[in-house]
Amino acid sequence: MPPTSPWIPPLVLLAAVAASAATTAVVIRVVLRLGFVAMPRADRWHTRVTALHGGVGFAPVFLLIAAGILLAMGARLDLESLKAVRDSGLLEPAVVLVGAAAMFLLGLVDDFKRLRPATKLAGQIVAAAPLMVVVGPFSLTGWMAIDLLVTYAWIVGVTNAVNLLDNMDGISAGVCTVAFASIAATLAVHMPGAAPPAAWMAALMAAATFGFWLHNRPPARVFMGDSGSLFLGFMLATLTLPGALNDRWTISPDRPLSSLQQGLVAVSFAGIPILDTVLVTVTRLWRSQSPAVGGKDHSTHRLARLGLDGWQTLGTVLALAAASGLAGFFMVGSPSIIYPLFGLYLVALLLVGVWLSRVPVVVSEATGTVQSFLSRRRTPIIQLIKALLDAMIVSACYYGAYLLRFDFSLDDPTRLAVVRSLPLVLACCLLAHLAFRSYTRSWRSGSASEMVDHALPAVVGAAAGVAAVVVAFGLPPGFSRGAFVIFGVLWVLATVLSRFSFVLLDEISARLRARSGQAKAVVIYGAGRAGRLLATEAAFLDGPVRVVGFIDDDESKQGCRIHGIRVAAPEAWISRRRPPQVEIWVSSPLVPADRVEQFRRMLGDEVVVRRLDVRISESVGPATDAGSGAHPVEQATAHRA
Repeated sequence: MPPTSPWIPPLVLLAAVAASAATTAVVIRVVLRLGFVAMPRADRWHTRVTALHGGVGFAPVFLLIAAGILLAMGARLDLESLKAVRDSGLLEPAVVLVGAAAMFLLGLVDDFKRLRPATKLAGQIVAAAPLMVVVGPFSLTGWMAIDLLVTYAWIVGVTNAVNLLDNMDGISAGVCTVAFASIAATLAVHMPGAAPPAAWMAALMAAATFGFWLHNRPPARVFMGDSGSLFLGFMLATLTLPGALNDRWTISPDRPLSSLQQGLVAVSFAGIPILDTVLVTVTRLWRSQSPAVGGKDHSTHRLARLGLDGWQTLGTVLALAAASGLAGFFMVGSPSIIYPLFGLYLVALLLVGVWLSRVPVVVSEATGTVQSFLSRRRTPIIQLIKALLDAMIVSACYYGAYLLRFDFSLDDPTRLAVVRSLPLVLACCLLAHLAFRSYTRSWRSGSASEMVDHALPAVVGAAAGVAAVVVAFGLPPGFSRGAFVIFGVLWVLATVLSRFSFVLLDEISARLRARSGQAKAVVIYGAGRAGRLLATEAAFLDGPVRVVGFIDDDESKQGCRIHGIRVAAPEAWISRRRPPQVEIWVSSPLVPADRVEQFRRMLGDEVVVRRLDVRISESVGPATDAGSGAHPVEQATAHRA
């Protein structure tokens, strides 16, 4: 094991966790006495007075322990010159510590002085400069000027993405802890003999960040501030940037990764902060609002808006972060599957982002609006996004089919055949969907007939693509009939799954809402089709809502499950343990009013009863709901009986 890449003993990591937790506890006491606290505000999520400057509690812990490790290694190697330091591999991690310390100080100054955005950006560029000089830019294109811009954009972009993600209790610290742990595990498993410096630095970062997270988890006792978020973002950007710190993610000299593959691995480890930043930016442009305006419209806020409590929101985001870490782990370990795996990962991330974009949010008063291209061309852009998603799915399925057929090992003729034929297959599949007008259909609901409507063009496109390949190329060495069959199956399944992904996500969110303790409790009377619709769209109708029960007088429906909740008779549901405050929502006009009134009296005279009332009314003039960008379900309102 090289001396520049020590494995940190578990006791050192435990000491880092304990030191970070203890230091953060001291910081909380001090700042509360000094009055450095965050008061609840309309554009912020916390509802109680919370201590600030938590970054002071964990960033110095990492810097001091990491500096001590480097000094001990340098003393053991008896280095006498700068050239010896460079040859030993100690210079790169030392420069990272210098940049991280500079970023921490920049954030600390911003916490007290509120720097201008331009000043803050200039400070971030200066903090990253030593790293750029010593380590050099990421060689993506081979053109120094472009690679320099790409590297700076990555460091500054990820740093600020982590900063933006710090908007709810435990989110940013938790996501970064998972990301650092994933990086450390990836390098430890795939490079056990000679782990690069990023391995032990990521492990130490995970430990120090976790110690802070123990105080930042819901309900948070302290916020990290810019001193902590900029520090975390810089370290995440640095350790994921392909270079000497992580050996460019190459596990052996005979299996080097291309520059593009290295970049895809980096994106996977930092996927969640990037997703949140892209979601906020695009949705604000979508509603003609400046992206610089703050508000409660981040991915975490949207999950909470669905009715999830703080821990459920945190758990959901951490699960996504763990999935991103697993994607990076398998991509590094199996270079042959990087492209299809990243394609599927990206499609899944985009589907989650689009699904979250549908959630209604509290929009802050804009300090300035923009007449964006997105807001003027909504329908064509939605159809274009669907087509781009399909393009990525087709590419991943086609390449993946050949990998499955040949046991994840493609020789040069086969790889060349895949590359030559993929554009033809891709064109046929997309043209089939265009011919069947698939991109004009909504992905927000699912039924058996819609499944056929989505699957049919996929079957036609796969068959047409295979036929076109046979006609254009014949079947020379490299092509496989078995791979064609596997591709057809994968493409049809992926098409149906992607179209019904929103329905699946709605089902998952409904189940989580049912276990939430903060959303308004509702029992739905009427477990038919309208009841299912009402349960799915409850959060869109009346804010954070959790369905705690379904009741129906029809014995054939009793015992069935909707969103994991068993349908019961009114009397049977009453006998069960129920929330102290609950509303009755009647889903159908066919439910007799006397039965509803009888059920209400069983619960108590103060119980609110609402009935779903869907109306079609004439609208004259330009001021219509369709032009407002409102969610379609907002036209179906639940009125109090």
